[in-house]
Amino acid sequence: MTSKTSRTTNFSEQEKLLLAELGKDFPEVESKGYDSKTLTKKAKAWEEILTRFNSQIPNGIKRDLSQLQGCWRRLKLQSKKSMTCIAEKQEKLVEEKLPPPQVK
Repeated sequence: MTSKTSRTTNFSEQEKLLLAELGKDFPEVESKGYDSKTLTKKAKAWEEILTRFNSQIPNGIKRDLSQLQGCWRRLKLQSKKSMTCIAEKQEKLVEEKLPPPQVK
């Protein structure tokens, strides 16, 4: 049984940081609109991100659009998960510092 896609190397931390920086330059990739105008802007933004990413990465591994978008989704999920974890820890600390309610 053969695979339809070949596996490439994992994204390095440097590549992830570069993708995150490029994503900041193009806020339209996060737009939730689904009309043709918005989708066209998103597509152009992703093409520009792809071009810049492949020109700036030093290890010579060229990525395609689906790989970048997949990494972008995973970075967002990881970010949300870590922010949730931080918020839960802060909430727990606040609860520990508050004195328990006194019953009269």
